[in-house]
Amino acid sequence: MKKEKRILSIGAHPDDADTYCGGLLSKLRDKGWQVRLLSVTDGSAGTYHADVTREELKLQRRSERKAAWRPLRRAGLSRRAASGYA
Repeated sequence: MKKEKRILSIGAHPDDADTYCGGLLSKLRDKGWQVRLLSVTDGSAGTYHADVTREELKLQRRSERKAAWRPLRRAGLSRRAASGYA
């Protein structure tokens, strides 16, 4: 019985896994691996800009995540999990 190769890339922020190892994940997907990405926060915290609200930052991080995810989706990666924690 052949075992399916799987990888889970975990990032603290919504676009971390995409940005830091998206190329590797895409190559693994091309080789038949099952690839999943997990963000453990919603990105609404962690900025040096005091004038940005958590909601504004959350929306900005969501936009960054979508931009980082776009080329990976075109490469055939189809699923993404998000925990929703701040």
